[in-house]
This record gives sequence, structure tokens and C-alpha cells, in this order.
Amino acid sequence: MTTRLPQIPSVLARSAILPSKSLRRIPTQRTFTTHPTPRPSLTHSRPQPYKSHARRDASSYSRYSPRTLLRTNPIAFPLSILAILLSASGFAYGVSIYLRMYRQMGSYPEAVGLKLRRAIYFTDVSPDSAQAMKAFVQALQLASEHGMHPLCDEVFGIKVELVRFLEKTGNVRNAIEVLEALKADCLRWLEVHGSDASERGERTRLLGWACKVATRVADLYGNPYIADGAKMEENLVWAVETTIRERQRREKEGVRDCEGEWLSLDDQGSQLEALAHFYEERGNRFFAGQLFLQALMLKPVKDCHAVVLMNNLAISMAQQIPPREPGSPPPSRTELAEAGKVWARQALALARRIEPPVRNQECDMGCAVATHNLGEFAEMVGDVAEARKRYEEAASLAGAIGFEEGIVNADEGLKRLGGGGGGKKTWWDAISNR
Repeated sequence: MTTRLPQIPSVLARSAILPSKSLRRIPTQRTFTTHPTPRPSLTHSRPQPYKSHARRDASSYSRYSPRTLLRTNPIAFPLSILAILLSASGFAYGVSIYLRMYRQMGSYPEAVGLKLRRAIYFTDVSPDSAQAMKAFVQALQLASEHGMHPLCDEVFGIKVELVRFLEKTGNVRNAIEVLEALKADCLRWLEVHGSDASERGERTRLLGWACKVATRVADLYGNPYIADGAKMEENLVWAVETTIRERQRREKEGVRDCEGEWLSLDDQGSQLEALAHFYEERGNRFFAGQLFLQALMLKPVKDCHAVVLMNNLAISMAQQIPPREPGSPPPSRTELAEAGKVWARQALALARRIEPPVRNQECDMGCAVATHNLGEFAEMVGDVAEARKRYEEAASLAGAIGFEEGIVNADEGLKRLGGGGGGKKTWWDAISNR
């Protein structure tokens, strides 16, 4: 007969198998079953603070900071940055070339534009003289086949790009030949059709092209490998005289019907300035000063390039040797220096009045040059203290903007003063002994 044990209540049974309090203090190994499965709840649980995640992210990314990378890779990291910058600059340069070509090709037939793009590509992007020259010749041939007029602006544009290519590759004489032929074509048309009332617009356009080409070809004649001063002067004088004569005719007679606008004031001023520099380099400061003054009169009231022209005018006025008139003595050193000071002070005053966005680097450099010129004029009349003050100020201004030439010239002036005036000769000593 079996003896049946009494049943233990379920609650007591669960408590019987549970460890005692003393046993529960013994640490047990945690397993996955210790984490209860989360149940969905309709109530919003309190979000965990994001600060702990941010701290973890900062610690994980700290090893990728620029300082850490530079310390661990002192050579590879800077080279990588340099490679990225070079790639970005190359991409930007390529985009600028593409945009320039895109703008230029808009008015060309597709076949002509394709060859001209190819020519510019082999000129600027991947230099290849043979391929570029071949593409330029093909572009001109296709332009003729498509019925483009040889004197239209688009064909002139192809020739201007060809001249730029020839100059870039050192073929200066060939570039001069292209420009001289272009100028001759314009003048030939003007000689035949220039007086026709129905061609007034074409007359203005081609006469303007002839003046611009003459100025450009004069610049090429001044190339050290050519150095043809006579041709340079001939083209500059013709361009300046033609431009002034046309402007005066329009001011006197008025603009005729369908005549169009003449060259801009900037273009006219550039021609005058180019001829002024030509005479200045050859020691004819009197003519140079007159031309600088005319170029200055064409500039707006507030223009940083006007500061440059005033400085050029100041030095020309101080160094000029005007033609001697019978019965009148030549100007003294003091009179010439005072004439130069007037324009140098005006250059300083104008540069200080011009503010951004009109102000640019020409104003900053113009301040340094004008201050240096005032030092030259003070040294010219023997005012050593004033000259030293101006040279030191000019050196400070030039140093603040990184104008190396201004720093060198100011230091040379200070060295002359430090030597008691018996050292290196000034420009006044050079011209006064002529």
C-alpha cells in the first residue's frame, strides 16, 4: 500500500525552491534569460540622454582629428591635403576654360565652333602646338566655307585667339604679321566704304578694331626679342591720334544716325597711357606727363587707377625737362619738386577717400608709391628729415600689403640718406647732368 504524501500548496512550493536570503547574496553569472522581453506599452518611456552618445562619438572620432592625423602621418597627411587642393584648383581652371569657350562659341556655326574649341584646348589645357595650329587653320577655312564675312567680329575673334597662341608659343613675329594683316584689311575697307552713309555703323566698328589692333601690335613690337621702337611709336601715335580725332568730331558734329558708340573711355585711356609709358621709358618725361594728364581726365572721380595715373604724373612732372623758351630760364629743382608734390598729395587724398567695394589693391599700392614719391621730392630739395620720414612710412605701408618693390625702393632711399647723400646717385642727379 502506497503512502500518498500530502500536496504542498503551489505558493509554498515556489518559496521552498527559492534560495534563502544568505544564498541570494552569492553573485551568479548573468545570462540572456535575466533580461525580460520588453512588452509594448502605450505610455512614452523616458528618453535616454543624448549626452552619453555624443561623448561616445567624440571619443571615437578623436583619432581622426586633423591634429591626430598630422601627428601620426607627418608626411602623408600634408601631401593628401595638397593633392586635394591641386585637384580642386585644376577642376576650377577647367571649368573656367570650358565656360569661356562656351561663351565664345555661341555665335559660331557648329563645325567652326568645334574646331575653335579644339584649338583653345590644345593652347591652354593640353598644349600641343601642331594640333592647335591645325585646328586654327581649319576653323578659318570652315568659317569661309560657311559664308562668314572675313571682317565680322567672329572671324576677328578667331584671329585674336590665334595671335594669343602664337605669342604664347614664342612666335611673336608671326603674331605681328597676323595683326598687321587684320589692321590692313580694316583700313582697306574704310578707304573704300568709309564715306558711305549706309555703312556708318560698320565704319565705327572697323575703325575701333583698327585702333585696338594698332595698340596691341605696338605692344608686340616692344617685345624684347623684337624691340622695334619706331614701329611701336608709329602704331601707338596712330591709334591715339585716330581715337582723339574721332572723339572730337563726335563732340563737334554730334553722333550721326546708325553710327553707334565709339571706344569706351577705358579703352581711350589705355591707349594714352601706353604711349605715355613709351615716352617715359625713353626719357621724354614732358610728353609722358601730358599724356598721363589726358588719360587721367577720362577717369571717373573715384577710381583706384586714377591714383596710379596721379603717381605717374607726379614723377613725370618732377623729372621733366620742358622745352626751353627764348628769354626764360629753365625751371629750378625746387619748382619741379613742388609740382610733383602737388600730384603725389592728390593721389594720397584720393586713395584715402575710396572705400570698398570700389577700393582695390591699386589704391593700397598707390598710397605706398605716393608716400615714397614725397620722400623722393623731399630728398630732391635737401630736406633729409622729411625724406627719411616719408621713406619709413612708405616701407611700413608696403610691408603691410606685401608690396616687395615698394619695400626695396624705400630701403634704398633710407640707405642713401644714411650715407650722407654721397652714395648712390638719385634719379635727379642722373637727369640733371644731361
